[in-house]
Amino acid sequence: MGSMTDEEYTSIFVELLRYVPYLKEEKVKVRRFISGLPVEFKYRIDFDEPRSLEETIRKLNNYYEKSKHKYETKHD
Repeated sequence: MGSMTDEEYTSIFVELLRYVPYLKEEKVKVRRFISGLPVEFKYRIDFDEPRSLEETIRKLNNYYEKSKHKYETKHD
């Protein structure tokens, strides 16, 4: 994910899924999605055991917004 936002990462991931049509199982998509996340998000989302890519993306968005807000309040 690096310097990308959660939305950028998600957009690129979903776009790249088009090139791997053999990835049909949600569990595999979720694992691949989580594997590219920074450790701080990876462990939180993995702990929640999301069952679908959509749920995983929602959780990332939620944690990303919380961390962004936390960072902004620390540096104000």
